[in-house]
Amino acid sequence: LQQVVIVVIVVHARERVDAVLLGHLSEAQRRAYRIADNKLTGTLDVVNELKGLKVIYMRQNRFTGAMPSIPTGAAVADLDHNQLSTFPADVCQAPLPGAYANPGGCSQDWPHQAFDTCCLSNNDFKCPAGSKAAPACLKNCGAKCE
Repeated sequence: LQQVVIVVIVVHARERVDAVLLGHLSEAQRRAYRIADNKLTGTLDVVNELKGLKVIYMRQNRFTGAMPSIPTGAAVADLDHNQLSTFPADVCQAPLPGAYANPGGCSQDWPHQAFDTCCLSNNDFKCPAGSKAAPACLKNCGAKCE
């Protein structure tokens, strides 16, 4: 019997990473395992190191700091209802993640959220210097800034 381990993105002072055995879940459930609605705090810097993520669903937590760089292969990026404050400098650098492709990511929660969508609304983003709007590549993500 094959055991499946999904690394849960909770890093304790970068000394250890918690892992959860999810062998009892279906393949679809494993792919959809999410870290949402947990009131987690801290930054999302570790996401920048996880280039193979396909679904980033961290809605309704209390993450602060910079939005992580979304991996090119990510099909869903949902960071709605956090306290993120800045966009990464390379946010609109090609190739763009598939998650930026289509509108509608904020209309449903994962696993009902369609692939190739994102949601960045309800954060504390500051507009990039010299701009009054979020980066253009995030137009489908509901990102707003002040």
